[in-house]
Formats: sequence, structure tokens, C-alpha cells
Amino acid sequence: MKLPWGGDTSYSLESFRTFAERWEEVCYDLRTNKLMIHSALRPDNIARLTAAPRAERKTKDDNRRLNAKRDEESRLGREWQSLNKRTLQGGNVAERE
Repeated sequence: MKLPWGGDTSYSLESFRTFAERWEEVCYDLRTNKLMIHSALRPDNIARLTAAPRAERKTKDDNRRLNAKRDEESRLGREWQSLNKRTLQGGNVAERE
């Protein structure tokens, strides 16, 4: 079930036995993820966070992992280019230019 006020990007409502359990999940997310705070200040995202805190956390965690992988691949690419450039400058290829 999606909440009518959840907007287009709302997750399905997660079940909790008590409001206190839901609140603890929301507070945990806000304590451990600064992007969650940023998102919570946007109207559509506060509905997503309160409706499905676990799904919102998973989305943020997946995004963090994807960004870390991208950053590592970029770092390796820059390192390879730098190494390749130094190799070319020391060899015959640079002398022909």
C-alpha cells in the first residue's frame, strides 16, 4: 500500500508493531546518514522516509556503494592514465611527436 501523501516516489508502507519502532528506525537513519537529513528536508522525501525507513536506508546504502565503486574505478583510471603518460614520455612515442 502506498500512502496518498507519499508522492510519486513513495515506497510501499512498511509495517511496525508500534509507532516507537517506526520512530526508532527513522531516528537511526537520521543519526547515521547525513544525506537522509538532507532528503528529510524535502517534502516528498519526508513522506518516503516515514512511510518506509528501511527501504529508504537501503536506497541510500545502495547508492553509497555504487558511488564508492565508481570513485574507485575513476581513481584507477586516472592512475593508469598517469602511468601510461609517464611511460610514453620516457619512450620513443614522445620523441616522434
